[in-house]
Parts: sequence; C-alpha cells; structure tokens
Amino acid sequence: MLRIATVAFGLLAMSPLFYPAPLSAQESAIERALKNKNDITDEDLRFIASLGVSRGVVQDDEFKAFIRRLHANPALRNAFEEAGGNRVRISANSLFAVSPGLIQLDITKGSDDYLIAYVKANIREATRQQELETALSEKKSTFGVSYIFIGIDEFASFVRRVEKNPDLEAALLKAKEAGVSVSASDKFKIYSRLIIVDTRADDAAIISFLLGK
Repeated sequence: MLRIATVAFGLLAMSPLFYPAPLSAQESAIERALKNKNDITDEDLRFIASLGVSRGVVQDDEFKAFIRRLHANPALRNAFEEAGGNRVRISANSLFAVSPGLIQLDITKGSDDYLIAYVKANIREATRQQELETALSEKKSTFGVSYIFIGIDEFASFVRRVEKNPDLEAALLKAKEAGVSVSASDKFKIYSRLIIVDTRADDAAIISFLLGK
C-alpha cells in the first residue's frame, strides 16, 4: 500500500494542486484559498476535527461531499470515533493506505460501507505500526536515521541489520557526527545535508555509499 502512496505522491507533485496557475502581483495564495471559503466552512472543519479526521489531497467539492456523507451516516461517524478511541487518525484522501496511527481513505471511490469496513479492519494494524514506531524512536535517535517511502516494518528490519552489523552502525554514526541526516528508503540519493539509502541493497553497498569506499 505504501508503494501506492509513493506513486500517488509522485503524480500529485505534477498536478495543478501542487503547481497552481501563476498568481497575479496583487493576489496572494492565501487570498486565493479564501475566495471559496464558504465551500468549506469553519463549522465543517470543527465537525470533522471532532471525528479525528484531517483533509488529504482532495478537491473542495469532493471534500464537501464527504462531509455531507458524514452528517448523513451515523455508522460512518461511529467507525471514525472507534478509530479515534484507539488513537488512530483518519485522513480523507485519494488513496487507501495504513501507516503508524493513521488510516488514509480514498473518499473519491470508496462507498460508505467500504470505508466503514476498511477502517474497522485496519484499526489494529495502524495501532500495531504506531507501537512499533514508538519502540523504534530511541534507535532512530541513536543511529541518526529516519525513513521515507517505505513501511515501518521494512524500517524495523533495517534497524535490526544495523544492530547486527558494527560497520553499518559506524557508517551511520559517522554521518550523524558530521551533521548529515540519513533516511532509509527505496533508492540512493544525496541532497544537501541529507543522504537517502536503499534498504533493499546489502549492508556492504550501503556502507560503501555512505563512506565512499
């Protein structure tokens, strides 16, 4: 599912939502966002916040229609409240995915019954992932490594590799001491003060990439 999220993000990065039409010299992005503020009211925002729902990347009309569905369907509201009672947040989005403490819903495709079933089926998984991420927080700090575009289970597997390989641990600590962040991911990339390492590669390849040997 997280692979799907990665692809979706890449597509969204090219969409008008991320690259809007040029603004006039007199009009700010804030002013443009407020032009249609009556479409999504303060009352709407308070209502969805009370259900533990946040807005993902969806169009205004899609989000407004989803709010109407929430008002009309108590079973849908109850499912979200059940998730909230388990400290699981809901994102009204354009994809289905589960990550630590978060369930993302494709409100553009899923029927109410499907959304209810998906939430109920994945509350435990979102909670499990959140507990795993919490358990890994100290290791993340110690090794100076985070993760992006991979799942928490894949990251946990990488952390176990670091713990078992002193050379890999030393390479990560060298980056940390140099003030360079490292993110475990699905590719090798270098940015200013950030290194992305491919967890699918073997330990030797990652060490070589970090240290240049």
